[in-house]
Amino acid sequence: MGITSRRLKSISNTVLWGIVAILAVSLVWRVYKGALPLTVRAASPVATVIRTEKAYDKAGNLRYTDEYVDAVRSDGAVMSRFSSAIDRQRRIGFPNGGGIMINELIGKKSTYPKNFPGLRVWRNPNTSCSSEADARVGMVLEGVDYVGGHRALRFGEINRHGAWKSWYVPDVGCALVQMRLEYDTGVTVQELSALILGEPDPSLFQIPASLEETPPSALHVPKCFNGKCTTIPDSLKARLDKNYYAARSQTP
Repeated sequence: MGITSRRLKSISNTVLWGIVAILAVSLVWRVYKGALPLTVRAASPVATVIRTEKAYDKAGNLRYTDEYVDAVRSDGAVMSRFSSAIDRQRRIGFPNGGGIMINELIGKKSTYPKNFPGLRVWRNPNTSCSSEADARVGMVLEGVDYVGGHRALRFGEINRHGAWKSWYVPDVGCALVQMRLEYDTGVTVQELSALILGEPDPSLFQIPASLEETPPSALHVPKCFNGKCTTIPDSLKARLDKNYYAARSQTP
């Protein structure tokens, strides 16, 4: 996402998004708040955004590097991919409301014919990229910067986890191009690697026939780092699976 006990249940001094991203699967770091409805807008600018995430400790030592890719096709389909040294997941949402979650490392997928859990919070360029969720979490528009030559609106929030900032480009459908989170034990940043206008690489939306269908709880495998492992609560697994089976049972 991704992404949370609002965003994250806790912040570790070694892992912020890299390990916890398995919990969110690109839910914009809000998986503990439940799945958000996917908003697929055919009018969204056709583009691909690639961001590189790096986490540093207080001494400035690099802890890990991850990659995020968001893509929008001209038919309104959207894709979000998270890649790290220990994980690789994708979510693809279609204009009809269906979608698919993929864990590429374990070769499994969860297919939703309808009511697909959301990839992102919808932000409206006509309202300065604000969203309905901003007021609830205390996120406010702080100013305007330029990121990679693109005019970007900077939003900020301070909560018990730290100081959070994110940048959105209104001319590209409020594409997320940069993020920064400062916390007690370090800082995690996402920086723009590329913003490519035009139809995305078709491979981003391809679904290998070899993938095994499974409920979403089976996509979430424990992730361990420096002897510490993290997973998602059984209650959340149960809720994800309940929504999955409900979506599939309603298919004509």
